[in-house]
Amino acid sequence: MKCSVYDLGTLKNYKYVVTFARYQNKWVVCKHKSRDTWETSGGHIELNETPMEAAKRELYEETGSIDFDIIPICDYWACDEPHETENITWSNGQVFLAYIKDIGKLPDNEMGCIEFFEAFPEKLTYPDITRELLPYVLAIINEECEKEILIKNHFTATGIVFNSRKQILMIHHNKLNVWLPPGGHIEENELPDKAVIREIFEETGVRAMILSEKQNKYSMELDRPFFIMLEDIEGDGTHNHIDMIYICVAKSNELKLQEAEVNDIGWFSYDEIEKLETFENVRYSIKNALEYIKTIEEKE
Repeated sequence: MKCSVYDLGTLKNYKYVVTFARYQNKWVVCKHKSRDTWETSGGHIELNETPMEAAKRELYEETGSIDFDIIPICDYWACDEPHETENITWSNGQVFLAYIKDIGKLPDNEMGCIEFFEAFPEKLTYPDITRELLPYVLAIINEECEKEILIKNHFTATGIVFNSRKQILMIHHNKLNVWLPPGGHIEENELPDKAVIREIFEETGVRAMILSEKQNKYSMELDRPFFIMLEDIEGDGTHNHIDMIYICVAKSNELKLQEAEVNDIGWFSYDEIEKLETFENVRYSIKNALEYIKTIEEKE
């Protein structure tokens, strides 16, 4: 198959999109249910759909990506070789680069699985197109503007939730494969103290309230986080969570698993959490929260 690359916006009548996706400094590639080869995310642009809209839709449908940054890179033209088919066809398309921040459950569509690679695998579904486009994508990654794309500071909210037995609510994260307190990204125009209550309920089914000491009773004041932590997600400073950590109290112990991001939930004592696979900053946060709860009880 022949493939030629053009500056972005040069061609018209786009038919396809191709998205090269990165997650935690690795390439995200897909394997079709009916094929034994690897391919990038991409596909047909639907009626009345822009190339960007198609790229975002295909990225979710074929990889399960639910949070990402995506930019257009260039245009491309592809045509069958005479020896490949009797009915030679050609098409215009656009190429995109996506930096994935969060991946959920893979939708039940044509893709059977996804995998993460340091370098592109040899066995490709569309080797001519992929190898022709890849240098242009790499050039963007290597440019100075990559830092502007990659350095992202995201505001998140986490709830350290206690029940009446002083047990702590923990979730087992699908992708990270570790135990964490419930929490997640604060949505646009959402207040952080509302976000933490929403995230707790969405991930565990638990209704909770924030344990907070508001300082000013004469004006509108948000529930204060116990502390705010800067979390380096990638380990290289390019993706940070500014995490507002709240101490919360559960209104009930009933749990309801949210399978898209969580594969297990439970109530644990601190001694049990010490044995769980988790991050040191999580243990630090929980230990300090327990000491704070003890201080409040002593005052009472």
